[in-house]
Amino acid sequence: MKTKLFIALGIAISTVSNAQVRDVYSTRSLSLPQEAVVEENTIQNVFRNLDKSKIQTGLLLDAAIEFADLKKYNGTPTDSSYTNAKIVGDIYNTIVMSKISSNRGTMKPPADFHNEWFNSQSIDILPVAGVYYKYNKFSESNNDQFLIKSKSSENRTANVSTRTLTITSDKTVKDLYVNGVWQNPYEIEKVFAMAPIANSHNKLKFKVTFPEELFQSNYANEISKLEVKFSDNENFKTVNAEQPMLVSYPAIGEYTWTYKLTLTNGQILYSKNKFSITDDLGKYVLDENNDTTSRTMYRYKRIQLENFQYFIPFPPMVVNRPKLTLYIKYRTGQNKIK
Repeated sequence: MKTKLFIALGIAISTVSNAQVRDVYSTRSLSLPQEAVVEENTIQNVFRNLDKSKIQTGLLLDAAIEFADLKKYNGTPTDSSYTNAKIVGDIYNTIVMSKISSNRGTMKPPADFHNEWFNSQSIDILPVAGVYYKYNKFSESNNDQFLIKSKSSENRTANVSTRTLTITSDKTVKDLYVNGVWQNPYEIEKVFAMAPIANSHNKLKFKVTFPEELFQSNYANEISKLEVKFSDNENFKTVNAEQPMLVSYPAIGEYTWTYKLTLTNGQILYSKNKFSITDDLGKYVLDENNDTTSRTMYRYKRIQLENFQYFIPFPPMVVNRPKLTLYIKYRTGQNKIK
């Protein structure tokens, strides 16, 4: 069942418990303790008495602030479940905050994930990132509900079934045993989402990469293969990590990228994003070495500026700031800038 959370993001980040990655802006990969301790003044205080070893996936969605609705990205796309870089980032943030068990290993801090994604891009090469996770959540199958409120977070509520969990005197939830038999309160769901670092480009031809470190999963052993097609008119192509894939479009316009994840049990999950081609700048610009003849009567010089004033400040975790690229057209009869 759904845990309803109405806590401001700033408060939530400052009160993340030891059961999760402590510092979301850290560049250090922190290990999760075998028995993660949830402090009384954290938003996860309600769940501190649960037997964490029984949370198979290592993730409990009810214990997290949901930056994105994970149910929308369950592998069956709808008109409201198209992804983009922000949504993939929000999904990963939600997953990290739901990590309250040491099962299924540790997780990369969100700041590292976003920074690696940003640093993987270069001119005419767009990196794609994605997630495939299985997560636990409290079952919605029982009608007997009990409303509890955490003492440490007045705005935090959770609907918990008293048929599968015990409500303690201090308003926390605890595993329930009937005649020595554990009552399983959990359902296990899946989330699959992928997207490129940007949702548009100004050339008809460019490359896309799928860096291995940018695909995060707690059940990677269940993945058989990943495929992609960059428009509805294409056939699926198998994705090989780190190997660039050439993308070519006939005209400016909007296209749909579709990702197909095949699991070892035969199940197939899909994720989609919209992508716009805004210009055909490639017909004006010189090739990579800047020494070939342009396809028009004019020649352009490509220059990257690394030191210039930003109008919008970047968060402290962004180490490598974006570069400004200029295309300067030569005068007729000239082939260099004087």
